[in-house]
Amino acid sequence: MTNSWRALARMLILKARDRLVDAPADDLPLIFDVSVTLMSSKYPSLTLIMLSKLWYLRLSSLVRLRLHNQASAECTNLFNVLFAIQPAMIQHYVLDTILPFELEVMFARTKYWSGDPYGYLDELYVLIAKCKRRSRAAQLGSADEEMWKERAVRVGLIMASQLLEMKDHTAATALLLPLCRTPPPGSDQPGPSPALLSSIARLYLDAGDIDSAQTLVQRAADDPNCDETTKEVNRALLASAKLDWATAVEELQKAIAREPDNALVANNLAVALLSVGRIDEGIRHMEAALETSPSVVGNVEPFLFNLATLYELRTAASYDKKCELLLEVAKWAGDGLRATCLKLPPV
Repeated sequence: MTNSWRALARMLILKARDRLVDAPADDLPLIFDVSVTLMSSKYPSLTLIMLSKLWYLRLSSLVRLRLHNQASAECTNLFNVLFAIQPAMIQHYVLDTILPFELEVMFARTKYWSGDPYGYLDELYVLIAKCKRRSRAAQLGSADEEMWKERAVRVGLIMASQLLEMKDHTAATALLLPLCRTPPPGSDQPGPSPALLSSIARLYLDAGDIDSAQTLVQRAADDPNCDETTKEVNRALLASAKLDWATAVEELQKAIAREPDNALVANNLAVALLSVGRIDEGIRHMEAALETSPSVVGNVEPFLFNLATLYELRTAASYDKKCELLLEVAKWAGDGLRATCLKLPPV
C-alpha cells in the first residue's frame, strides 16, 4: 500500500472518462439519462452503482489530501444532479437504493468543512431518521434491518463526537444513553456489542463521566464475545482517567505482549510510560510498532507527533532522530501526511 491518494483521485476520473469514451454513441443516452438507464435492460442499475462507488473513492481521496473545498464542491454538484432527477419516483429509487450510504455521510460532512457545525448536526439527524425509517420498513430479523440499525448507531456516534467537539457534553450523553440499553429478558434483539460499549465508554471518559464509563467497561468485559485486548485497553484507559498510571502501564503491557503490532496500544502505552517517567521504554515500543507495520503506523499523525515529542523530552539533540523518522515515514506515508506532525523546524 503506497497511500498515493493524488494518483488514485486522478485514476478514478480517467477511468470514468474512459468508460464514457469507449461507449458506443447509441449507448450514451442510457448512461447520462438515469430514468432511461433504470428502465433499460441493456444498462441495469449496476452501472450507476459502479459509477457512484468510483465517485465516492475519488471524494475520499480528496479528503485524505485535505482538499476539502474541492471535495465539498464536487460532492455538492453531484447531489445537485441527483436531486434534479425526474420523475420523483426515479429520484427516490436512486437515493434510497443505488447511492452508497457513505456518500450521504460525506455530503453531510460538507457542512462541517464549510464551518457550519449546527448544519452538520442537522444533516446527521436526517441520516439517523432515514436509518430508523428503513430499519422499521425492513423485514423483522432480516439482514437489512440489522444493517440499518448499525448505520444508525454509527451515525449517532459521529454526532456524539461532534457534540463533544462543541463541548456540549450534556447533549452527547443524552444521545448515547439509548445505545447502551440492554434488551428486555426473553427478547430476540441482541444487546450492544463490546465494541460499541467500549466506544461509548471512551466518549464518556472524554466528557469526564468516569462512573458511567466504568459501568460500560464492566458490561463490555462481562460479554463473552469481548476479546482480552479490548478488556485490557478499556481498563487501562479507565485507570488513566483516575491517574492510576501504574495500573494503566500494567494492562497495556499485557495487551502489547499479545499484539506487538497494534499501533493504538503502543501509543497508549508510551503515554502511560511517559507519565511514570519511563521515556526510553515508551520510545522503544513506538519504534517497534512503526517497524512492524510501517505502511499503517506511518500514516497516523498523532502517533508520529507523540513519538517526535518523546524524542524532544529525552534529549535536546532530537533533531537527528526526527530526521531519521522523516526518512522512514517518507517511504510509506504517500500523499496527505502533514510533515508538521514530526515537529521539525522550518528550513
